[in-house]
Amino acid sequence: MIVDRLSEALIAAMDEKVPERTRLTHLLMDILPIGKEAVYRRLRGEVPFTLSESATISRALGISLDKLSGVAYEVGDALFALNFIQMDDAVANYFALIEHYKDMFSQIAVDDALQEVWAVYTRIPLFLAIRYDKLSKFHFYRWLYQRNERNAAHITDFQQMRFPDDLSGKQRQILEVIKRCEHNSYIWDKRIFQTIVNELLYYKNAGKLSEDTIREIKQELLFFLEELKELAAAGYYKTGEKVDFYICPINLESTYSYVESENIRMSFIKLYDLRFLSTTDELVFQNLKSWFRSLKKFSVLISQSAELQRYEFFEAQVKIIDQL
Repeated sequence: MIVDRLSEALIAAMDEKVPERTRLTHLLMDILPIGKEAVYRRLRGEVPFTLSESATISRALGISLDKLSGVAYEVGDALFALNFIQMDDAVANYFALIEHYKDMFSQIAVDDALQEVWAVYTRIPLFLAIRYDKLSKFHFYRWLYQRNERNAAHITDFQQMRFPDDLSGKQRQILEVIKRCEHNSYIWDKRIFQTIVNELLYYKNAGKLSEDTIREIKQELLFFLEELKELAAAGYYKTGEKVDFYICPINLESTYSYVESENIRMSFIKLYDLRFLSTTDELVFQNLKSWFRSLKKFSVLISQSAELQRYEFFEAQVKIIDQL
């Protein structure tokens, strides 16, 4: 039976990932909605894992089902998840994508052993700014305007736009999961605030954002910048997890990142807006990690060091924000 063979291969792969059976048992109880005895029966091979259970385990532990099932790829090929949730309703689509990423990161950190996050950013990341009301709403507004092509002309009143009640909470959950990581490292473009300033100026000049709204968002950007300055100087979140900021003097081409825990290594490549390609392929992960190391050669660490360069960087961002 195909399911039996897949289940046997999955058990072998899990034993390789998590050799200690007691720990693996508790991990599976967290991942799957089944009890201890049901887990034992599956690990002993008495009951096969269902395809749904196998898919859940694959996502949580970074085990490739395509390889277990014998699907062959050429050397250098990798399987990517598109992370596309396509709905006709732009609001529901945005909400579903945030929910999807919340669930994905929660599953990655299910064993509370998220060790390292690395990310390259060409623009300020939404998850760091979600505590700021107008910034979060502007991101949502821009999504509606760009995704709702047929009704874009009618999306005019930013102030009256309805922001889903649960959305901020789900965004904060993503931030809390990432902040629990032992070590966060970010490489930033030297003009990281320029993109959002350009967007705000466009919507302002197009008559979509009022002068009052622009002033409010500008104030939030300055508060956010001050928060980042303090975080960079400290080098740690208030909860004790380490965070490093690097400034890259050369132009960065795109946004990409990886996360690593005891049981999974996952890479992400940004497509546009909320869309990311993701993969647990080891070759992609190692190549991405190597690329991060090479970027560090061009970059300046401003967390707890390089005080002059840190000051110059944040002053340059203030001047960019003052364009509003």
